[in-house]
Order: sequence, then structure tokens, then C-alpha cells
Amino acid sequence: MSEPPKYDTLSWDEKPVEDTGSSLKITRVRTTRKFTGKLAGTGVAEYLMVYHPSDAKDVHAMTASYTGLMLFKGTFNRGEEGEAVFIVTTGKYEGAAVAEWIVDSKSTSGGLKGLKGRAGYNSKGMTGTEVWEELSI
Repeated sequence: MSEPPKYDTLSWDEKPVEDTGSSLKITRVRTTRKFTGKLAGTGVAEYLMVYHPSDAKDVHAMTASYTGLMLFKGTFNRGEEGEAVFIVTTGKYEGAAVAEWIVDSKSTSGGLKGLKGRAGYNSKGMTGTEVWEELSI
């Protein structure tokens, strides 16, 4: 049996979507991740985030909601290499980043062809983020 999946965030590039004059801060994030364990490979995610109105000066004290897509290239359960897109749902930041991923089953290819299910995380940092998963091929 494979180790539970984990990931390290290798990069985080966040930029404002547009200065709308709104009290809401809306950003686009591109992040890369290295996965180990039952899911092994790399992930590139694109998020749209909205920070909730706050008087907090420190971004880590703010709260936010986000959604997006992640392209995963790698293996599941030590199988053959393939690709799959995960749809990021219910993303929230409230002292920790918490989100659920749903596999876009029509995007799967190679050794990930037929991958289905969901996964997610509760991340308080850039390294060693544990991933829960309910995935199967």
C-alpha cells in the first residue's frame, strides 16, 4: 500500500486581476506543487481568489474564498504516468487553506485514464501538506 499523498508548494505567484475600485481584493494565483506518496508527480494550479473585506494589514490574518483548476502529471498508487485535471471547489482561507478537488474524468489520460473521485487538503504552510483522497481507477 502506498503512503498517503503529500505535497510541497514550490512556487506561488499572485497578482491582482484588475483594479476595480471595489473594496474586495481579487487575485489570480499560479502555483506549482510536488506530490509524493499515493499521488506522485507535479501539479500546476490556477486559482481566482477573493479576499473578504477586513481591517487586517497582514495577508495571513485575512480570509478568502477561491476556485480553480489543477493539472496533475504523475502517477496514482504507483501505476503508470498520466495526466488529470482536478477542479478546485470550496476553497477557503481562514488561517489555513482548505479545499476539495474533484477529478474532471473527461480530462484523464495515460496511466490516469479512468481516474475518478475527489481529494483535498488543509494546508497551514508551504511544505508537507497532507492530502486526503477518495480516488480510484
